[in-house]
Amino acid sequence: MIKRPIFAIAGSFVLGEVLALLNVADISRIYGGLGAALLGCSLTLGKWRSRSGDSFLLFLRCSLGKICLFLCMAAAFGMGYGRAERETARFHREAEGARRLADVRSLVRGKVVRIQEKENGTNLILEHASARTGWTEVYFRRISVFVEEGDLPQIGWTVELRGRLEETERARNPGEFDFGIYSRSQGYCCQVYGEELRVIETSTIPYREGIRRFHHWCKKILMRVCKEEDLGVFQAVVLGDQSFMDPEIKEMYQRHGISHILAVSGLHVSIIGMGVYRFLRKCRAGYLISALLGGGCVCLFCIMSGASMSSVRAGIMFLIFLGAQIAGRTYDSFSALAVAALIILWQNPHALWNVGFLFSFMAVAGAVGIGTMIGKKADKKWKELLSTAKMSLAIQLV
Repeated sequence: MIKRPIFAIAGSFVLGEVLALLNVADISRIYGGLGAALLGCSLTLGKWRSRSGDSFLLFLRCSLGKICLFLCMAAAFGMGYGRAERETARFHREAEGARRLADVRSLVRGKVVRIQEKENGTNLILEHASARTGWTEVYFRRISVFVEEGDLPQIGWTVELRGRLEETERARNPGEFDFGIYSRSQGYCCQVYGEELRVIETSTIPYREGIRRFHHWCKKILMRVCKEEDLGVFQAVVLGDQSFMDPEIKEMYQRHGISHILAVSGLHVSIIGMGVYRFLRKCRAGYLISALLGGGCVCLFCIMSGASMSSVRAGIMFLIFLGAQIAGRTYDSFSALAVAALIILWQNPHALWNVGFLFSFMAVAGAVGIGTMIGKKADKKWKELLSTAKMSLAIQLV
């Protein structure tokens, strides 16, 4: 714990968010229980280790580093609990507003921050949105809008449309896909099937719109060079877009347990980011220039591919690796993983229930945790031959 304090702090933060999302107990009771448990363990340890029985003095001799670490963990726990509680209250407030306007057609307005083209229409994500019906107006931080036809807006434009507002549907049967939980992990809990899309303001976000156009250009190239039956797979693997993939092929990947191949993850980030960084270093470029260009390419690719949980996690870890290279320090995978979890979960605590988040983080934890321990105990004669199999086994176990 002392060796990796960031990992311990991140664990406390995640614990606080989990308890808040599950609505387990009040924050004061949790802090009281943790304090009592810490005091009891310290006194018990002091009696066991001190022959004189002066456990209180032994407790006071505890190093300043351990005390500071505990205070940081307690603060992280409180921040995680408060952040998750606040986000849960926001979703509850927005869902209540959607239920009030569910039976009428509302006038919805918001700023476009994401555009995803699909076979039967276009999905827009609006931020700082509002829905108005008569004298009643409800505000949303983020909302999902689906339109079947019309000219596509640009990212950053403020649009207005009419439609029925509803809360995203929760699972009704055990084992059913819970779209309500998934939508909350994406930052929204309400959706609109709209029509009569109108542009109110044309203030574009240049870099986001440029990335979207580059994504569309890459898609056109794939449409020219790929066969029709392979186009959906290549778009999913290269661009992170599975909307045009054949349902039968997608089901085949899922049935055989290899659907993770279609997800943009750490492999893509490693190939792009590390490829650019190593190439520039081979060309005798400095650490700073190589890191800036390599990190910039990774950030742009993460945005272009839809900023999935796995790609964002890999991107953050890669940026930390570049920072370690610049500073001349050793890169620690567990600490980088903890920082990535803190950043993602601070932005949206409900990402904890996202399967992509769980699989991505647990796979890396298995690789750098159990996988490393198995590798150290292996016989040197067979170490190289069995390293890949052991790493896969470690990931599957976790």
